[in-house]
Amino acid sequence: MNTSEMVRELCKAMNISLAELARRLQQSPQNFFKKIKRDSLTLEELFTIADILGVRYEQVFVRPNGEYISTANELQWVQPKGERNMTKVKGTFEKIMIELGETANAAVQDYIHEILNNVVEREKQFGIQHAVEALLDSNVDDDNIIRYLEKYWGMHDGEAIEAVRIIKTQVHPKNELKYYLKKQGYSDEEIRDFVITYRVGPELRTDHELWKLSPVKLVEKLKDIKEKRTNNREDK
Repeated sequence: MNTSEMVRELCKAMNISLAELARRLQQSPQNFFKKIKRDSLTLEELFTIADILGVRYEQVFVRPNGEYISTANELQWVQPKGERNMTKVKGTFEKIMIELGETANAAVQDYIHEILNNVVEREKQFGIQHAVEALLDSNVDDDNIIRYLEKYWGMHDGEAIEAVRIIKTQVHPKNELKYYLKKQGYSDEEIRDFVITYRVGPELRTDHELWKLSPVKLVEKLKDIKEKRTNNREDK
């Protein structure tokens, strides 16, 4: 599935038009349509699209082997229906393989193995994220978390460092903010709207100081950023 097909499917699933998506990206529909057609959306734009549609980037923009992408090629779309029970899915496909046995041709078996491998890789990504967040909550320092990822998840030094950086400065603060809003009485829909309206994901990625704030201070800062941006537009 190429970028154009994937983005269209996502928009259809989330009941949002491509024109509206372009508007929220602060782009003209014509320019956005050209990027989709040419398969030239940037990594930052893909992150933003995931935020706008209220899904996690790793749920929708991953290579078949589970790695994050830096271009818009060879994408795989995973329906944004929340975390799936990967172990259950894995077990289901293993049963299918047993039932098919020798009656299944090689192509069918290869296809099922490919799906199973994709499921396992996505399960690995979720496992890494949850493990790192738990260690961060326990005040384990970065060096020990990196060593943990290298030892138990088989990650190279550079991969482990980057994983800790992204989870610590982007994923974890965003999840903490959502948890805080939930405690304040926000509904799931209201939390999703807040994340989109105040561009939580993009702001955390571009402002490298935001992750250090408590959820209370982060809410205040995000509102302040949006207000200043709105005032600047009006002045122009």
